[in-house]
Amino acid sequence: MHPLVSISCVTYNHAKYIKQCLDSFLSQETTFPFEIVIHDDASTDGTTQIIEEYAKNYPDKIFPLIQKENQFSKGVRGIMAKFNLPRCRGKYIAWCEGDDYFTDNKKLQKQFDFLESNVDCQISFHNCQKIDTAGNNLGLVYDYLPKDFKLIDSFYGDYTKTCTVMFRKSDSIKNENIIGDITFCMELLRNGGKAQYINSVMSCYRVHEGGIWSQKKELERFKLAHYSEQTIKNNFYYNYSNHLDIRLRKFYIMYAFKLLKEREYFYSYYSFFQYFKYEKNKTELISNFKHLIKYTIIGLNSKINI
Repeated sequence: MHPLVSISCVTYNHAKYIKQCLDSFLSQETTFPFEIVIHDDASTDGTTQIIEEYAKNYPDKIFPLIQKENQFSKGVRGIMAKFNLPRCRGKYIAWCEGDDYFTDNKKLQKQFDFLESNVDCQISFHNCQKIDTAGNNLGLVYDYLPKDFKLIDSFYGDYTKTCTVMFRKSDSIKNENIIGDITFCMELLRNGGKAQYINSVMSCYRVHEGGIWSQKKELERFKLAHYSEQTIKNNFYYNYSNHLDIRLRKFYIMYAFKLLKEREYFYSYYSFFQYFKYEKNKTELISNFKHLIKYTIIGLNSKINI
């Protein structure tokens, strides 16, 4: 039967977690057929073999794409949009990375029913539990959120963890504009509609040092995040400059000081001068510049942490 929901899973070196992830997909209780579409980015820790074994046992349910070379290291961004989205056949797509998992066996059914009943909703998302590598509870991701979000709201933060999202598949999505989960949600809301929040905990988001982001140095994080922010600016600045000015100045001043702590002076000052373009408050600008100079002098004249 043709699936009505596709679960899109992107994974890399998640051997410790991928079984729990896949089992949580397979345990979903639905009145409709669903499929599991997996992209493995040339894992080296045994993740690939686990996925292949599951696909062998569930050939009509699990559809893997195993890369021979790591695409991320080759500079490919927007992995899910480029490699999984075109293969998803469902009317709706649920998103979950290989180190996270579902905790509610009715999650897919609840979000499917919600989207079926709310035709103006593009994205359904819910609360989730944060856990560490040992499975210890680190609290909820969201303390409180309003029910409805529109495109403008997405400019002010990351409100949708991937393991909480189900969205309508749309042919209007421009994959080249998608770098990660934030730009993806913006792209979904570009032509109107809402992201609606369900106040229910239905998944776990894992916080660990083995994640791709957590392993990177601050400069690498800045370069990746800067690319994403420039994509957002290129896509939306013409119509939403006032909102994006706020987002961009927060982003650049944050990294100006983060990079300074790592003694990445060139990129720290590059980030500050980007911030200069968007900061309209001269008092704030002068104050931050004084702090930047002060901590630069401290960093140049000592080896202590700033």
